[in-house]
Amino acid sequence: MKHVFAGLAQLGGKVLRSTGLARATLHLNWKATAYNLQRFSYLKEAKIVAF
Repeated sequence: MKHVFAGLAQLGGKVLRSTGLARATLHLNWKATAYNLQRFSYLKEAKIVAF
């Protein structure tokens, strides 16, 4: 589970440069989506079946 937080830390962590809660939420959602896409491509390339 710690690799998730390390991956997000490499994307800039929780540091945001935006004004307003809506933009901050969107920014964090983009970071989580980027992490998930990176993870998905790694699992796909390694031919690891999750389910």
